[in-house]
Amino acid sequence: MRRFHCLLSREPRPDAGRLIAVDGARDPMLLAGRDVELGHWRGHRTPQAWRADTATGAALRYVSERNADEGDVALTGHMAVDAILAAFVLVQPELALNHGTNLALCSEVGDFWSWASPEVLVLYEAVNRRMRRGLREKEDANSVCRGCFGVVERYLGGLGRDDSEAREAVELLNAQVALVEDGGIQRRVPTERLATYLLPASVVSTRLAEALFIPQFDAPLRDGALLSPRVRARLDAQRVVLVSVEAQGGWFHDVWFPGHAWAEAPSLWTPPGISRGTADHELRFHLPELARAADGLQAEERNPVFWAVPEKVYPFQGPAKRGRKFPVVTSVLSEALEPSPSSLHPQRVAAALQAVFA
Repeated sequence: MRRFHCLLSREPRPDAGRLIAVDGARDPMLLAGRDVELGHWRGHRTPQAWRADTATGAALRYVSERNADEGDVALTGHMAVDAILAAFVLVQPELALNHGTNLALCSEVGDFWSWASPEVLVLYEAVNRRMRRGLREKEDANSVCRGCFGVVERYLGGLGRDDSEAREAVELLNAQVALVEDGGIQRRVPTERLATYLLPASVVSTRLAEALFIPQFDAPLRDGALLSPRVRARLDAQRVVLVSVEAQGGWFHDVWFPGHAWAEAPSLWTPPGISRGTADHELRFHLPELARAADGLQAEERNPVFWAVPEKVYPFQGPAKRGRKFPVVTSVLSEALEPSPSSLHPQRVAAALQAVFA
């Protein structure tokens, strides 16, 4: 059995014949030609044969070819469901390969705010919950990973079906799905790469903060949003999405990129405009067509707001200097840089975006 080590752990680091750095783990002891990187962050060095949409997917490809333990140590550098699952795949390759599809999809639920089957969503919620409990209680990082490995083993063995807390979270998402399917939240697809969601005042009511909320990276299923990005990803994972929220004085508008747009996901469509930045966890954003569309909307705007398009975005941190948190790449803000209602109707905004995302 391969060993693992999280670089955040206080435990002694094991000796290794080969280091396998997963999900962006960085270590000065990594040697080219001996060690392996299995990741999907922009600029990663995963060998082409093992590249996949997530680190878990890359680990599955790796163990399908190199299942033997050669004194390897799987290295993780942070606490995230994808990193934990990738390490699990390397430590328990036979079990992981028997459940490879579900493990890969589970990693996408965290990294990309993706939708999945109830079985996968329950697994994600259980791993996420165990991870967060460990972090909250300041448990050692290696111990947190081991606890999460145990959760994965139990759930893959069918012992998680009575997890009522996780299933309640899934039902909450299903209620949001029903709201879209019933037309309470209006969904339109004006182009192949653009979808729109209109949240009327009758649905928003007193929950404006939830309607505008952008969940954090690797959020639990109860992510705090009135319409979770995971629900939108059920049908529109590979589309740019305009979310318009009706309010007193007009409409709040946010343009969301797909949840995977920060990563290198070879099997998924990623809109143009994002490139690797100069600092850690920083991405450049340059899409002149979108900037021109925002300028055109600004020229028609009657409210004292501005249409913001950032030049840099930060997938794992706070909002951009000129904009909201990623993956929102265009928004309407006040002078205080707070979301503010626009005078423009969603149909007008969607028309401006159609030429950008045809």
